[in-house]
Amino acid sequence: MAWRSGRIAYRLTFAATWAALALPAGAADGVMEINQTLALAGGVVAGDAPGFPVSLDEPGSYVLTSNLSTAALDDPMAVTAVVVSADNVTIDMNGFAISGPTVCSCSTATSCTPTGTGGGIEVSSLGVSGLVVFNGSVSGMPDRGVQAGPNARIYELTVSENGNSGAAAGANSLFDRVISTCNGASGVVLTADGAAEAITARSNKTAGIETGTGAVIGSSTSHGNGGAGIMAGSGSAVHDSTAQNNSGGGIVVGPDGTVRGNAASGNSGAGFSTTGASLVTENKATSNTGVGFSLSAGSGYEGNIASGNSTGTITGGVSLGPNLCDGAVCP
Repeated sequence: MAWRSGRIAYRLTFAATWAALALPAGAADGVMEINQTLALAGGVVAGDAPGFPVSLDEPGSYVLTSNLSTAALDDPMAVTAVVVSADNVTIDMNGFAISGPTVCSCSTATSCTPTGTGGGIEVSSLGVSGLVVFNGSVSGMPDRGVQAGPNARIYELTVSENGNSGAAAGANSLFDRVISTCNGASGVVLTADGAAEAITARSNKTAGIETGTGAVIGSSTSHGNGGAGIMAGSGSAVHDSTAQNNSGGGIVVGPDGTVRGNAASGNSGAGFSTTGASLVTENKATSNTGVGFSLSAGSGYEGNIASGNSTGTITGGVSLGPNLCDGAVCP
């Protein structure tokens, strides 16, 4: 059955993801420095022209030694702070910030101004692989805070009040300990596969955490976003996470997914939804404006709790064991 394959896929995906995406060690000798003075002067690497963007066309390790700001430029809406065109670039932000001119409201209807094409750290094309960014913050950029390609690692980073998504990455990437708030689109976006762990997504205009197929989302919190709290594609696993007060539902998972040990409360719409046969176990849905669990045909469920949801407890799916509905065993 599909729910059995979902359970097996979850276990294999979770183990393989963390084995393949171990966090990098500290910077080695030969780290290249980036700061505001060098950015304006040029020459961070041989192909880097004076002014923004800082153009990194050589693989290797880089470290910020000051904050970077594009806010005072003549046309800051169209200027990206750092553009990466080489594979396997590591940027240690060293506790510093990249900032621009954009300001966003913070609500389920977040709006940002001004917006444009200038981002914080972006790859020159979506095929640029292996970007690592960590230990800093990106805020106020007219476009995305961070845009990485495949096989990226984004961790220990705060992205806030950017005009587009807070941080986005291609397939087989890892987000870990990322805080994404008040951005003009989704908080964290993962194209496919890979993992998003220990994410905090709050008051983003659309989804809090959004992934394509085959991803693992765990130990994360998504609160007060304009879309779904967590939206995961087919074959994905969502575990031990919380979705609260989101405008587009709590946790939405595609076919062949696994949803385990999560909580969804106060969301507009269903607490949990599946769009294809999935396995849904040990979750809790409370005080959502829709049904607690809206499950597609073929989804198996057991050990769940639905309480105080406005339009019902559990609809659809196939019960695999007892569940609690408003304080009693579900019929």
